[in-house]
Amino acid sequence: MALNIPLEQSSNIPLAIVGETFLVLRKDVECEITVSGMKKLKATGSVYLTTERLAFVSSNPTVKDGFAFYSFGLPLNTLSKESFNQPIFGCNNLSGTVSPYPGSALPSSIDFKLFFKNGCGRFLSLFFLALRGARNPSAIPEENTLSSIAQRGQLDQVAAVDLNDPSVLYISQPDSVGSGSTAL
Repeated sequence: MALNIPLEQSSNIPLAIVGETFLVLRKDVECEITVSGMKKLKATGSVYLTTERLAFVSSNPTVKDGFAFYSFGLPLNTLSKESFNQPIFGCNNLSGTVSPYPGSALPSSIDFKLFFKNGCGRFLSLFFLALRGARNPSAIPEENTLSSIAQRGQLDQVAAVDLNDPSVLYISQPDSVGSGSTAL
């Protein structure tokens, strides 16, 4: 995991990692991060699901104890203990544990929760497909990878339909990736 990842200045979209494809944008998500030795970080903002990571960008960056928190990146290939939770009282949420990026100053594991106020079936279906692809990329033929499907503009054909889920699918890549951005 990396705190305060680089963002494109004019749009606040996370800068792409080499080989990364943007899949879904989900706005108005509350997040909670627990980092050993630090106070719990909480914010509301947008989550970008890519073929490589979950990237969160806060709508209103906060400063707590002299530390600015405006974004984070969760690499899918180091994510573990992922769970979709549906509490009787409270919002549906996705939780898990992530190891930090090599060389970062963060401790060995970080716990996170993403809270969805509305439906999340479309987001979750693509999240679990991306997670499977990140964990075992050689098990998926190249033409069936989410990256290939996204490049063909066919993400809507593999995402679950959830009329209550306001997630936005990328049918072309954002400007920070190098081409025009169109969302479905």
